[in-house]
Amino acid sequence: MKRTLLTILLAFSLALTTTPLPEGWVSAESKVEKAKKELKEIREKKKDVQEELKDVKKDVDEQKKKLNKLEKDLHGIEKDINKIEKNMKTLEAQLGKREELFKNRIRRMYQRGEMGYMTALLEADSFREFLDKFEALRLLVKQDHTVLEGYFRTKRKYENEKRELTEKQAEQKEKRDDMKKEYDKLVKTMKKHQKELAKLEHDEELKEAEIQRITYLTSNTGNFAYGGGPFVWPANSRRINSPYGPRGGRNHYGIDIDGNLGDPIYAAASGVVKENGPASGYGWVIVIDHGSGLTTVYGHMYSNTVLVSTGQRVSKGQRIASIGNNGRSTGPHLHFEVRKNGSPQNPMNYY
Repeated sequence: MKRTLLTILLAFSLALTTTPLPEGWVSAESKVEKAKKELKEIREKKKDVQEELKDVKKDVDEQKKKLNKLEKDLHGIEKDINKIEKNMKTLEAQLGKREELFKNRIRRMYQRGEMGYMTALLEADSFREFLDKFEALRLLVKQDHTVLEGYFRTKRKYENEKRELTEKQAEQKEKRDDMKKEYDKLVKTMKKHQKELAKLEHDEELKEAEIQRITYLTSNTGNFAYGGGPFVWPANSRRINSPYGPRGGRNHYGIDIDGNLGDPIYAAASGVVKENGPASGYGWVIVIDHGSGLTTVYGHMYSNTVLVSTGQRVSKGQRIASIGNNGRSTGPHLHFEVRKNGSPQNPMNYY
């Protein structure tokens, strides 16, 4: 009875005992938690920068509107000044014509002698004719005086208007220059925020990929083991840095296999090289058609390491290129995709 009781107590004690997790697993879990914390900080910072960028963009737009209005006002002032200058030239031309008539009259007086006009008056046949000639002479002199008086009055008016407009133009230009400096400063701040936001978005993507990688490696013991699928592994390294699936807000349509620059890349299966050349994001890409709508894609190589050409038939396991760091890449690795009738597939389903 005592022996049975002791056995029960021992079993109960063992049931309550917590079995320690493997050291590596705890380390990986710790790294994931740390990465998640860092990702949260990045996202919070990103949110702050987005708000700041939104505000500064609003300020830039408002300042731009003010600048455009000021430029429009300056253009209007310049047009008014040009109009006044044109009117002054017209006024000068009118005075020139009047001056020519006046000179001709003076010339005739000189030709007749100093008493020319007086002689003309005294030669009148009657007193009535004398009065008519005298009145005509008086009106002529008065007209000259009126024209000169009007000219100088109008000229002073134009000069005053031009001076006022020129002063206003100088003030507006100074205001425009100050506003332009403020605008340039705001644009510089906006570009700084945009650059910072782009970096944070890149950091966010890398951190998400890091979390996925650690999680994947933890659940897959860090290395891929061949499971008897139809393909051969396309690289020497079995370590997957980034798995297939969502990453950084978009889908990762392949897997990233770790490696060193120059490490060999192998054809996953026999087929014909369908594409072989530069491609956006991939750097240099090779696409092999295996028939039945199945193709494999190999990316980030350098062109000088490629050992095959378009249209060439390759064998399963044949070396086709070397691992590079070309295109949108954060380090040497092979980006490997599998497509079925053009649609991305999880490459791990073929191993």
